[in-house]
Amino acid sequence: MTPMPSPRPRRDPARILFWVTHAVYLPLGYFVYLVWSLSGGFVVWDLQVLGYSAEWVQRFLAALPPEGAEIYIHRVRPLDTVIPVLLAVTISAFALKTRVWWRWVCVAIAANTALLDLLENVRLVALVSGVVAPSPEAVAAVSWVTQAKFASLATSLAVLVLAQWRTRHA
Repeated sequence: MTPMPSPRPRRDPARILFWVTHAVYLPLGYFVYLVWSLSGGFVVWDLQVLGYSAEWVQRFLAALPPEGAEIYIHRVRPLDTVIPVLLAVTISAFALKTRVWWRWVCVAIAANTALLDLLENVRLVALVSGVVAPSPEAVAAVSWVTQAKFASLATSLAVLVLAQWRTRHA
């Protein structure tokens, strides 16, 4: 009697999404590093969890040479348009694997995070390209979106961890 072949391991879509998202983060990290180095060490604004002031934005834009602005608009932005969607889908895929009724809350918060990130991207490109002047009002509005994005991301990850914990200990 011949032994039965072992079944192929199932490919987990959530894990595949996890690794695809990380693969897209790699070139984004490189381009963000280029903007950071070309601007003289300014941390890119959409990575500032606590937001930024109009004065900081004006100093950043003054320090950013034209090639830095080009990299930001044509390299960072396209990748940062894909990543929020990928991240929201990845978080949602892991949330939907849990067995708690409120897993849909995590999905909704992850979608909200992606929408906030995409809104932030539109507003930041308008500032970098000069379409919108970096007035205190314009900067305060986009800074609030940046802060809300990070709060939403932290909340979705906390809900995901809690949902996974409840599923494992139910």
